[in-house]
Amino acid sequence: GNQMTINYTDNQLRAIHARIQKNKGSKKDHLILGLHEADRRYEIGTEKLSGITSRLHELEAERNVEMRRNLIISEIEKTKNPNTKKQLQKELSKLTNKSHDSDNVYREVAVGYRSMSNRKNELQKERNHYVKDIENEDKN
Repeated sequence: GNQMTINYTDNQLRAIHARIQKNKGSKKDHLILGLHEADRRYEIGTEKLSGITSRLHELEAERNVEMRRNLIISEIEKTKNPNTKKQLQKELSKLTNKSHDSDNVYREVAVGYRSMSNRKNELQKERNHYVKDIENEDKN
């Protein structure tokens, strides 16, 4: 998305913190601090999401192997030709069978992905809201 950025150095943030603690913080100070917090939450959300995304890719690969295995197994059961059977069994032995229940795990992770993705969008809206408010403060 269009990421609006307003960056403050650690020193600036510390100064803002100090003003707020002395009750001398302006509305803008409070907004900047709010934005800083919103940014942190957004970053954490983004990291979590990318972790979930890579797990989804792994599981997708596992599911594909699983589907291929099932396909070959049913072909082995159907075929009468011993040569074909041998070929298929050779093919089957190449496919690792480490995916137990990858379908259900995949579904769970996919649900987690959706909710984390929604959360990330909310966090992005939140920080953009702060940016807009800060820009409005600057106009005044």
